[in-house]
Amino acid sequence: MQAKRQAETGDKVSSLCEFFQHLVNDEFIKWAEKQVAYKPRRGIFSTALIVWLMIFQRLNPSHTLSRAVAELKAGKVDKLRGNGKRAREDRISGNTGGYSKARSKLPVELVRLVAERIFSSLAPPDQAELVWHGHRIFGVDGSVSDLAPESEALHQAFPPGGNQKGRCRTPVVQIVVGHDLVTGAATPPHWGPKYGPAGTSEQELLHKLIPSLPAGSVIVGDRNFGVFSVTHWLHQAGHPVVFRLSIDRVTRVLGKAPRPGLDEQVVWTASAHDRRAHPELTQESPVEGRIIVMHLHKRGDREPTKLYLLTTLALPAAEIVEL
Repeated sequence: MQAKRQAETGDKVSSLCEFFQHLVNDEFIKWAEKQVAYKPRRGIFSTALIVWLMIFQRLNPSHTLSRAVAELKAGKVDKLRGNGKRAREDRISGNTGGYSKARSKLPVELVRLVAERIFSSLAPPDQAELVWHGHRIFGVDGSVSDLAPESEALHQAFPPGGNQKGRCRTPVVQIVVGHDLVTGAATPPHWGPKYGPAGTSEQELLHKLIPSLPAGSVIVGDRNFGVFSVTHWLHQAGHPVVFRLSIDRVTRVLGKAPRPGLDEQVVWTASAHDRRAHPELTQESPVEGRIIVMHLHKRGDREPTKLYLLTTLALPAAEIVEL
């Protein structure tokens, strides 16, 4: 049974590799390398091969460099190899050093161009079955990830956090990404340090993400994104929103306590705090939308799930709640 599962996984990975080769072809790679002024060294590790092996590492349960090199040595990615002397003579080492060096020298912006190519191909804007009321739908969310604690460079770029008990040892990066809720395709992420003098917020990272989103996409987010600045940025960029709001924020926007079943038009304006944090915002830059309040009763729960939603869509409340 285990052998059968491994064979099925191998077939899926091989199919994905063929799809990757179709999207990230030689013509695109040459264009991308030119965009970032990158001249790859002649050898086995072409740009396409390095990026695919990094993808393979994430798909493989072990995630290791050695497993990626074993895939190369087994001849499963020959079409992606460079045409250096060792490649022509089929002399491929099982050592991970060459792959590790090649990976570290690849410009991040080149990898981002490849990611954008894959995303735009997986999220074509003209397929009716991928849209909802004429819109693409993206869920946005943030996360944090610990980085290698022994790297001084990472400590400088992504300082560790701390609390009343002291400073942590591990560098921390904050990431924001959008996922197409129909296809699952992910936008290229944006990231920055969570702590330190250059610490960034999820809201700021989402601002950087906006140009990657297909025009007119509906953006769905939790309470962390349900703030005026984010709503304003997306509204200005032509993206409708469906955001959860905190009870305090929805009360301030409404000017009264929310009640279940409410569906009310509102004009949201920047507060004094918003204007201090984002000087480009003024009271003359309001966002018109609706507040929808719904208490959802789930079987087995003693208390209802209370939804306080802000949307700039003109669709029935039931459809907004369902989304």
